[in-house]
Amino acid sequence: MIFILYYCSVMGDNMHSIASNHPQKKRKNQSKVWDDFTVISSGTSEYPDNRKRGKCKHCMIVVLADGNNGTNGMKRHLSSCPNYSRFGNHDVGQMILESSVTGNMRLRSVNYDFGIHRENMAMIVIMHELPFTFVDYEYVKYSYTSLVPEIKCVSRNTVKADILKIYKREKRKLFNSLQSLPGRVCLTSDMWTSITSDGYITLTAHYIDEDWVLQKRILNFCFMPPPHSGVAIAEKISALLGSWNLDKKLFSITLDNASANDTFVGIFKNTLRIKDALLVGGNFFHM
Repeated sequence: MIFILYYCSVMGDNMHSIASNHPQKKRKNQSKVWDDFTVISSGTSEYPDNRKRGKCKHCMIVVLADGNNGTNGMKRHLSSCPNYSRFGNHDVGQMILESSVTGNMRLRSVNYDFGIHRENMAMIVIMHELPFTFVDYEYVKYSYTSLVPEIKCVSRNTVKADILKIYKREKRKLFNSLQSLPGRVCLTSDMWTSITSDGYITLTAHYIDEDWVLQKRILNFCFMPPPHSGVAIAEKISALLGSWNLDKKLFSITLDNASANDTFVGIFKNTLRIKDALLVGGNFFHM
């Protein structure tokens, strides 16, 4: 009996020693809400109490997360956090499956950018020559809302405004490219009348870039009111070229054999001679 009591006493001391040498591991944060928070150490000068806290990774606000509050306070904070975006988090409802390099399936978050969506819609209308009302089609809207329920469908007026912004941006890029061009530019121009008796004129630039590649860019496509005389054409093209600052970079211009074009070239060459902008006296200017 005495031996049994002595054995239990020794074993109890040993178990207490083992327990003291191997402290119990802290419980790991299981909630997914901790992906958006950093654990704040307690017992510091800033937080002397032992209450658990988490710092929001998006706005750096500290939220209580102890036993009394749990993760509910952090969830409520994310619902009103100004820097938190549901489209960049780890919510499985906002993630898609994709195949990895090894062939395994994995989840990938959807990064939704409304600005990119607006530009893509404008480019669809431009590249496929669609009407502005394309974005108002019922199943076009449905196809996007089925992918991202929170998406904002753009209107025809928004697409029109975005297309004008794209045009101005690309025009500015082309202007800068032509100004830095080391060589000269050849022009082609044509004019015609639509079935509604509206006149139009186009001006196209042909040039060799720095990589020795032949390029073609439409500079202007615009309304040309009557009369379509040589004087009117000369005034119009002079004004268009002035906006591109290409007066002194011209090599030649190619036109059809309309009599008004012959008059236009004579006037235009005299204007370029005054600016000393013709090569070889303009002998090879008119094609």
